[in-house]
Amino acid sequence: MSVFRDRRGAVAAMSAVVMIGVIGFAGLAVDLTRIWMVNARLKTAIDAASLVAARQISLPQATRDAMVENIYWANYNQNGSWNSNYLLATPSRPTITQLDEQRIQVTGSAVVPTTLFSIIDRRNTTVLDSAVARRQGTGLELALVLDVTGSMGVTNIRALRAAALDLVDILYAGQEQQPDLWVSVVPYTATVNIGPERTNWLQGGSLDATAFAPTEWRGCVEARAGTNYGGAFDETETPPSAVRFRPHFVPSNRYRFSIDQNNPLNVWVRQGGNTGPTVSVPLAAVAPADVPINRGDNAWIPGAGGTVRSNTTAIWADAVWEPNPQAPGTDEQDAARGNEGRGPNLGCGRALLPLTRNRQPIIDQINALRHTHRGGTMANLGLQLGWGTLSPLWQDDWNLPDRREGQRLPVAYGTRAMSKAIVLMTDGENLWHDWATGLPGNNCRTLDRNNPTTPQDCSELNFAALPDGPWTVSTSGEQVGPQGNRQPRYRAIGNNDADQSAYGRLNERRLGAGITNNNQARNEINARMTRLCDAVKARNITVYTIVFVANPSTEITNLYRGCASATENFFPAPTREDLALAFRTIAGQLANLQLLE
Repeated sequence: MSVFRDRRGAVAAMSAVVMIGVIGFAGLAVDLTRIWMVNARLKTAIDAASLVAARQISLPQATRDAMVENIYWANYNQNGSWNSNYLLATPSRPTITQLDEQRIQVTGSAVVPTTLFSIIDRRNTTVLDSAVARRQGTGLELALVLDVTGSMGVTNIRALRAAALDLVDILYAGQEQQPDLWVSVVPYTATVNIGPERTNWLQGGSLDATAFAPTEWRGCVEARAGTNYGGAFDETETPPSAVRFRPHFVPSNRYRFSIDQNNPLNVWVRQGGNTGPTVSVPLAAVAPADVPINRGDNAWIPGAGGTVRSNTTAIWADAVWEPNPQAPGTDEQDAARGNEGRGPNLGCGRALLPLTRNRQPIIDQINALRHTHRGGTMANLGLQLGWGTLSPLWQDDWNLPDRREGQRLPVAYGTRAMSKAIVLMTDGENLWHDWATGLPGNNCRTLDRNNPTTPQDCSELNFAALPDGPWTVSTSGEQVGPQGNRQPRYRAIGNNDADQSAYGRLNERRLGAGITNNNQARNEINARMTRLCDAVKARNITVYTIVFVANPSTEITNLYRGCASATENFFPAPTREDLALAFRTIAGQLANLQLLE
């Protein structure tokens, strides 16, 4: 018997055992590569999703989480379908957890099945990843330019206040200050209010305080265009120290349309009130209780003989009845006054708030906003003044005490780690309002002086010219004759006049000699606003626009979409809920993000 045994079978067996190990380790290498690739894909998806989550942290949770999940799956699968299996791995849906007002966490996992390595170990491998992102405010100067015209009404002005307060709360994250954050608030109507304390912004001699008696100048100003300005300074960055304003003053036209044609020094009135006899009396002999048969659209009694009606007193003949924007009443009181208001500041809204670092003054300003009737809507004026609150050319005019790293505010364009933005909100198209109830204007109502109960079309009136002068015009809009006789300033009546705005009356042609009706005026204002928008954006100021209109026209949509810095910066807001979402979304976009973990 041979002492040598046949070992071929043993070698084969050993080779089989070794091959199992070799294949297993080869499978391990393959599977580890797959695990690494799945983990890298998962990490990319988690990081992208966490940044979006932080950017949109202020949105309603359901809306925010849907956006975050869409980004997560788009980055994980790169095809938008979450049920596909990258390298046969099975991913989970992301978990989104808000840690506090500024931090949010996104966590995800994926199960990677083993292939060749399962010869050694059949267990699957789970990979996990998590990221926390923080919303970190950048250096920012922000102007909120807000429409407070009468068309907002009680419900919508309240919705605007709530939406603007949301934006402020998001930016300040519950703190009274945030590093390098300043905000201004600029309300607008058909004029803007620089604040009654800024008389040094006015042309010398342009403010006659006595003309505003029995009340006072509230701070609204004319648009710097047309007569007295020498150029179209309503569409430039020109500071008031270079071209000063003139006060917005709406003279009384209480008697202007009741002139006795046979005796132009007399006016037709109902003596003693609306039920009294109709008589022609000299203007100087008119008593406060006498009521002209044809009252103008701003019929108030100037001077010491006039009175001011509060929101709680009964109506008497032509008392000044205008809002005090610096001491506002309730929304309901403004609604009750409506278009029936009258006074030298008619249509004047609240004064602007210049850049401030503190949260509370901004909150107070927004809470004090009220809808203000008459004049119309001229968003170009609000936009220009909003730009002025951000323009370094206005530093001397604002003379703000605050500093950023030693630099005065508003900071210079291009300042490191600082940006500038404007949020421009409107509830309708630019228009020149025409109060239909009183002269002058389209479709106004008046009465035949010989039969005070008979309506007469405004266009049929043909008042006699004033007698030969010399006549001078007082600052309160009266004609003063050689014997000191005072007569309401005469103006011919046509069908294409309207309320007094920052551009005066439509018939004054401050927008140009060829602007003769409301449609032409709207087109011109829109054109000026477009040029202004382009000038603002040329300074690298980010512009957001919000159109709070249920069914906006193509014209207003194109105007405000074109004014925004990008298409995604334009927000149509047909409902109050959409308005709130627009402000919250903008607040999120105004944040810079930093990945923490």
